[in-house]
Amino acid sequence: MKQIFEERPAVKRELDQVHATMETVIKRVEMMLVDPLIFSKKIAFVGDDDLVSLFLSVTLEKIGFKNTDFLTVYDIDTELLAFIEEKQSKEVPIRCVKKDFRNEKTTDLIKVDVVFTDPPYTPDGILTFIDFGEKLLSKYGKMYVSFNHKTPEIQSFLQKEINLKGLNFIEITPNFNTYLGGSIIGNVSNLYVLQKSEMTETMKSSENIYTKSLKKNKTSKRLGFHSLYDLKECNSEVLTSVDNVRDKMNHMSQLFNLNVVEEKFHQFKPYGVSGVMVLKESHFTIHTWPEHNYAAVDLFICEETVDESKFMEELQNIFGSKRCELKKIYRVS
Repeated sequence: MKQIFEERPAVKRELDQVHATMETVIKRVEMMLVDPLIFSKKIAFVGDDDLVSLFLSVTLEKIGFKNTDFLTVYDIDTELLAFIEEKQSKEVPIRCVKKDFRNEKTTDLIKVDVVFTDPPYTPDGILTFIDFGEKLLSKYGKMYVSFNHKTPEIQSFLQKEINLKGLNFIEITPNFNTYLGGSIIGNVSNLYVLQKSEMTETMKSSENIYTKSLKKNKTSKRLGFHSLYDLKECNSEVLTSVDNVRDKMNHMSQLFNLNVVEEKFHQFKPYGVSGVMVLKESHFTIHTWPEHNYAAVDLFICEETVDESKFMEELQNIFGSKRCELKKIYRVS
């Protein structure tokens, strides 16, 4: 594997290529293999100058897995695709497809369950790669996206655009990726997990697409946005004290301009805290299990005014969480 890593094609700066370290590539492969259902899924890579597909192919062959319809790589770099085809495992071959994501038609795409992409640095580059990946995803499919943290304005813009594509942020791992010579992105980037939302599938099947039909039928109204955060591998000491948890929740409410009307916190024995903040916008709650290094946080707001990826990052920061999963529910009448 080390030899393959050393022989890979040189980066092409005109394509914003920056190679991830071998440790990062191995972490990405390990992350995929943690899923026990991964062997029954199809995986596509939207750009893969880091050779994650190749490392995954070789690893799967070593553990005895065989599948000729498992991995696909889409990339504009013909030299890279040729290298992957040369080095791939015969037992787990990689389908390599030359694609320019900016202007090529997407009618011939094969649906997959998992998409992995590490797009260019620019907001347009990120959204172009994600847009192509979304077209590949089957219903409820997941997309793993790596990009460095942006300014609050750009981060908020990206989040809204990604949500409009029918994708929800469900997990974030800060500083997951490390790069060789990626000074323009600070040599590190976050890993975001997105999931194709159920609501998008429902909206596509609606017959009420004209104004006249909407007037005749009672229409649903979106009443709120309910975000469920599972904070895992937390610092247990932070979760134990009711005063500490209350302070953290107040910090979050102030930082994200949540208007608290009333609050109630309770200390359980021997440990554990539950807290409720009634907001003008709806509610903000927490339940902690220090013995499991876990906390469940709910945020229910009437308007989508909170940058959920930034909110998730701050939750992880103050509770010392190494992993966070987000489930998002639209409350509709």
